[in-house]
Amino acid sequence: MRLRQLKAYIVPRLGTASDVAAAIAWLTSQDASWVTGQTIPINGGYATS
Repeated sequence: MRLRQLKAYIVPRLGTASDVAAAIAWLTSQDASWVTGQTIPINGGYATS
């Protein structure tokens, strides 16, 4: 079932808590100080626009 589910993702692996933590760390860092009002999907490319 997992292999079938992963076919819908651009990144062919399940996400982890550290994937989300890395995004949060960046968003709360000085590197992201100019980022405002954005939605950043952390989903391995499952929902692409």
